[in-house]
Amino acid sequence: IRLGNVHSLLLYYGCGQPLHAGDDGQHYVQCGPGAHFTAIHNAVVRGVRAMVRDALSGVGRVLREEDYYGHHGYSPHHRPDITAFDYDGRGSTLVVEASCIRPTSATHVAVACGAPGAALEAWEAYRLTDYHQPERGRFLPPATHWRPFVFDTFGALGPGTWRFFRALAERQQAGAVARGGLPLGEHMSWSARWKGRLSVVLAVQVAQTVRRRAAGDHPSM
Repeated sequence: IRLGNVHSLLLYYGCGQPLHAGDDGQHYVQCGPGAHFTAIHNAVVRGVRAMVRDALSGVGRVLREEDYYGHHGYSPHHRPDITAFDYDGRGSTLVVEASCIRPTSATHVAVACGAPGAALEAWEAYRLTDYHQPERGRFLPPATHWRPFVFDTFGALGPGTWRFFRALAERQQAGAVARGGLPLGEHMSWSARWKGRLSVVLAVQVAQTVRRRAAGDHPSM
């Protein structure tokens, strides 16, 4: 929360909206610093950063948002959750934007009812517009590659997120070959290991969400 106009003492949420913009209670749960969904997001980002660092195997420099406060001219209102500099050894930059959505919320429910994963895919496309939307003067710089890591409160991942995961697995395998050539089984175990680790992180967040909702309905729990 940051202090807005000192005369009106307006408080702002993490998304930049003022305190009295709409449903304040639901808005705070969704966007307020320290809120439950913010905690879910941060826990997953920590896991994804570790996975990206592991996939790059010492190439480049991988930082989370709080570790890197550089100016992103292509996105004046958003900073990527993870930035990997020189991730390909040729000066390219990888930026990863993570999002946690609730498919049953008013924002997503209509799309979510259309097809499995539709809300996740739509949100992946929407978040890209924060970084690359030429009609609004937003462009990704040359040699900067944006990737989503979008998941929902039930633990599902978006299709673009799965493609990103598979690309990391292929990158890890290519790096292993360049370092001396490891068998395909090593590639498979990397994928399985990180699927398992991220599944645990997501499962913990799902369990905490269920527990919080149950405690809300039954305060004695």
